[in-house]
Amino acid sequence: MTELPGWAAEMRDLFRSGSAAQFLIHGNVFDVVPHGGRLLAVPAFLDEVMFGSYDVVLRYDRSRGVRASRGGDDWGEWLQQSLGREANAQSLLREPGSALELIDRYLLRTLNLQAVRAAAGGTADAAAEIRPAPRRIAVVIEFAEFVVPRGDALQLGGGFAANIVKVLGWANDPAIVQSNIVTVLVSEGLHDLNALVVDNPHAAALHVPLPNEAEMTSYVQALAATQFPDMAEKSDVPVETVGARLTGLSRVGARTAIGLALRNDRAITAAWLSRIKKNLIERECQGLLEFIESPFTLDNVAGHEPVKAWLREDTTLLKRGAVRALPMGYLIAGRIGTGKTFIVQCWAGEIGIPCVVLKNFRDRWVGATESNLEKIFAVLRAVGQVVVFVDEADQAAGK
Repeated sequence: MTELPGWAAEMRDLFRSGSAAQFLIHGNVFDVVPHGGRLLAVPAFLDEVMFGSYDVVLRYDRSRGVRASRGGDDWGEWLQQSLGREANAQSLLREPGSALELIDRYLLRTLNLQAVRAAAGGTADAAAEIRPAPRRIAVVIEFAEFVVPRGDALQLGGGFAANIVKVLGWANDPAIVQSNIVTVLVSEGLHDLNALVVDNPHAAALHVPLPNEAEMTSYVQALAATQFPDMAEKSDVPVETVGARLTGLSRVGARTAIGLALRNDRAITAAWLSRIKKNLIERECQGLLEFIESPFTLDNVAGHEPVKAWLREDTTLLKRGAVRALPMGYLIAGRIGTGKTFIVQCWAGEIGIPCVVLKNFRDRWVGATESNLEKIFAVLRAVGQVVVFVDEADQAAGK
C-alpha cells in the first residue's frame, strides 16, 4: 500500500478516531501530490485516494457550483425530487448560500434515512421498504476563502453569516460527527478563512507543506525519467543537484522551471537555476519577499570592525553546521546613514546561503498580515537554511 503524505495520514487518523469530521486543508494546495506513480491535484487526491471508498463525494466552488464526482445518481435524483424543474438551475448550484443549503438538506435527508433504517433494523421486511441511504459522504469545498471569508460574521452580511453557521454546524453536529460524513475546506491561506471556522475546536487544520529537498530531488529524478529524458544531457549540473537547487518551489513550479529551459533549448546551469528559482518564488509570494544578490562582501565595509568580526565568526560556524552555536537573530540598530542595511547586504555576499528581505507584508485588512506571513514562512521552511532580513523593522513590526 502506498504511503500517504503526512498531512493525509493525520487526516485519516483523526477521522478514524472520531476526533474530527471537518478538516481545513491549507498551504501548498495548488501543487500535485505523488501517489502510486501518479501526480494528482489536491482535490483529485482527496477524491480518488482519501475518499475512494465513499458512496458520495460532493465538490463545490463558486465558479463551477456543486457537482458529484462520485454518487451522482443519488445526488441527482434527490435534486430532481426536491427542486423539480429547477434541479439544473446553475444559480442554485453555484451561489454559496443556495449551494450550501442544498448540501445541508441532502446531509440531513441522509441522516434521517440512516436513522429510520436503523430503527427498522430488527425487521428485514420493514428495512427493505425504506429507501437505502449513502453510508459515507464527503463534501469538499474548494477556494473556501470565498465562501467563509475572514472578517466579523455580522459585518460580512447575512449570506456569509449563514455560510459560516452551516459550516460550523457540520463540524459541531454530533449526528454528523458520529456518521461517516466528512467535510473538507481547501484554502491556500488558513488566515483567509473566517476566524470562527479556524478556531473551532471540532475542526482540524492540516498544512500541506512544500516538498523538502529529498522529495524535490525524487520528483526531479522522476521527471528526468519520464517527461524530460534529455535533462541529464542538457544540464550542466547533476539531476540530483537540480532537485536540491529547486527546493522551495512547488512541484508544479519546479516542472515549469525545467520545462522553460529544456523546451527552449537552454542549458540548465547553476546560475540559471538560481535566477529562475528566485523569480518563481518571488512571484509565488506575490512580492512579499525578495532574494538579495549582493556583489559586495564585508571587505567593502569601512569601519565597524567588531561587527564584521562577529559576523565572520558566525559565518564560519554556519558553514561548519554548528547552528546551535549561532544566535536566533541579530538586531542591528543605529542612526540613519550609519550603514546598517549595507552591512547586511555585504554579509549576504559572502555567507554562502540564500538571503531574503521581507517586503511590505503588513496589510490594513484584518487577518491579511497573518495570511501574508503564513505564505512567507511556508516558503522559507521549504528553502531550508536562509537568512531573513527585515529592513526598517520598527515600521514593519510596530513599536
